[in-house]
Amino acid sequence: MAPPLPAAEILVALSVIALGALMLSRRQMSSASALLLFALVGFVHGYALGESIYGAEQTPLYAYLFGLALIQSAIALAAMTIARSVAGPSKDLTPLRLVGAGIAGIGLAVLMQQVVPAG
Repeated sequence: MAPPLPAAEILVALSVIALGALMLSRRQMSSASALLLFALVGFVHGYALGESIYGAEQTPLYAYLFGLALIQSAIALAAMTIARSVAGPSKDLTPLRLVGAGIAGIGLAVLMQQVVPAG
């Protein structure tokens, strides 16, 4: 058994904040950097989601993983399509930066739920 990833939910929230911040920035990323970033984020998110099915029977586990891969792929393709349509042919990336701000805000809200005790 692999050692547990400490504070997986907090790492997920931080990765969402980082994605939003990256969209807000004016920097270009190389393909290799983007691939590395998405692989790292995918590992953290996958670990957090996988914790909920640890110890499950094999058949439901395969169905869960297949469904998860299918849904995550659909979400990624939809996000790419929406981003391309929002950006359009113009070089003005302001709408995408606003989306990035929203994503970072969602990540911040999730982080606060994990860090600040309810009460």
